Amino acid sequence: MLDYIDPRRFMLLPNTAGCYTADDAVRTARLGREAGLSEFVKLEVIGDEKTLFPDNEGLLEATRTLVKEGFVVMPYTNDDV
Repeated sequence: MLDYIDPRRFMLLPNTAGCYTADDAVRTARLGREAGLSEFVKLEVIGDEKTLFPDNEGLLEATRTLVKEGFVVMPYTNDDV
């Protein structure tokens, strides 16, 4: 499918939805970059399995790591940091 998407017109955005730890989110973002998708990443670390509310501490931890590695992070969070 990637052969049919023009990367000059569309940016494929790695997404860490479904990750429950900062380590898993960082690993997923790295895999997306290695697959040739993008340096941009929608970063999400799930803190509550039932409500899917984010784990803000885990999100900040993963953000710090990814920014140091050159990622552009677009975090999914709420206003309770």
